[in-house]
Amino acid sequence: MIGSIIKRIWALLCGLRETLWYFLKTTILGKPITLMYPEEKWTPYPRFHGLHKLLRDDNGKEKCVACCLCAAVCPAQCITIETAENENNEKYASSYQIDISRCI
Repeated sequence: MIGSIIKRIWALLCGLRETLWYFLKTTILGKPITLMYPEEKWTPYPRFHGLHKLLRDDNGKEKCVACCLCAAVCPAQCITIETAENENNEKYASSYQIDISRCI
């Protein structure tokens, strides 16, 4: 009985350790998490590649050739592409959807 209570208290303290660390880091050490935008600019992380978007050429035509490689390599499998062919027998993406709620 007492051993079970001690285990639960220990688990609670281990869980609160991370919360306490962030609290001390932001209050005592003075490293705020939020930025005072627009005075302070956000610097993106080194592996940040930006937002998803379909690129277009100068004529306004999409550059996507519907190879479906982006959907194949997406780790969250949140990209779905439906392909079609135009009058010149060139493939294009008739539907290009990204489920942002699943995107990591």
